[in-house]
Amino acid sequence: MKPVIGISLPAENILHSYRADLACMKAVAEAGGEPVVLSPLPDSEFKTLLAQLDGVIFLGGEHSHLSGNDDACESTNSADNHPTLTEEQKAEIELAKEAVRKTKLPVLGICSGSQLINEVLGGNFEVHIRRRAELNASRSAGKENTTEVAFANGSRLAEIYQRKTIKVPVLHHKNVKFVGDGLVPAAAASDGVVEAIESISNRFLIGVNWHPEFDLAEHLPLFQSFVLAAKGKLQIPD
Repeated sequence: MKPVIGISLPAENILHSYRADLACMKAVAEAGGEPVVLSPLPDSEFKTLLAQLDGVIFLGGEHSHLSGNDDACESTNSADNHPTLTEEQKAEIELAKEAVRKTKLPVLGICSGSQLINEVLGGNFEVHIRRRAELNASRSAGKENTTEVAFANGSRLAEIYQRKTIKVPVLHHKNVKFVGDGLVPAAAASDGVVEAIESISNRFLIGVNWHPEFDLAEHLPLFQSFVLAAKGKLQIPD
C-alpha cells in the first residue's frame, strides 16, 4: 500500500493555481507515494487529520503569513502574533505546529514551506535584497532562476543526493536568519545564504529553499527518500 502524503497548500495557491502544486503531486506519485491535497481550515481537527497520513509536505507559495519585512523579521511561534492573517493562514500555521512539534511524521518543507517549518520551531528569516533583485531580473527576462548550493558535510541531504554541490531552481527572496530549535543548516549558497535545514534527530524533517519538484531529473532522490521515510523503511542513523 502506498504511503499517503498530505500536501498542504497555502490558500493563495489554491486561488491562483500555482504550477508548483501539480508538479509536487506528480513528484510524490513518481516517488511511490499517494498525494492528497490539504487545505487547512479554521477549527480543523489537525490531530485527527494527521493521524490519517504517513507524511506531510508544506509547499512553497505566497505564504504571506510568515513574519518578515524589508529589513529582518522577529521570531514568531503563534498565529496570534499575526493580527492581519486570514483564518485560513492561521490554520496552516496551526497545522504546521501540530505536524512538526507533536508528531513524528516525516515532514518536508519546500521554499516558504521550509521557512514555515523553521518559524514554528522558533527560527526566523530575513529578506535577501540581492536575491530579490536577481529574481526580478530573471523573471523580466523570462528565465527560471537557479543557484548552486553546497551540502554541509555529514548532512542527510548530502547522503540523499550523493553529491557535494547541486544547481537548484529558486524562487525565494527570503533566507534563514536564525535556525529553529533542533535544526541545523544543511546546505548553503556561495554567498552564505542558508538554502536548506534539517533535524538533528533521527527524524526525517527537512526544509529546502529550492523547488525540487521543478527538476525531477536531479531531485527525485529527495522525494524518494521522503516517501521511504513515510513507509518506515528509511533508516536514519542517530
